[in-house]
Amino acid sequence: MYSNYNYKNLVGQHCYGYTPKSIIHIMSNGPSGESCYNCTHYISGNGNCSQNLYEAMSSVFKNN
Repeated sequence: MYSNYNYKNLVGQHCYGYTPKSIIHIMSNGPSGESCYNCTHYISGNGNCSQNLYEAMSSVFKNN
C-alpha cells in the first residue's frame, strides 16, 4: 500500500502543473525528482497544492 509520500511522488511525475523549484530537480532521476515536495505550488506548512492539483490526481491513483 502506498504512503502519502509515494502518492506525492506519483502525482508530481504526472502533474500537468508541475513547476520545479530549481533546475536541479528537473535533472534528478531519484525518487524525489519530480514530486509535489519539489514543486513551486506545494505549500509546506499544510502539505497541499496551492493550485488544488494534488487532490484530483491522487484520487485517480488511489482508485486504480
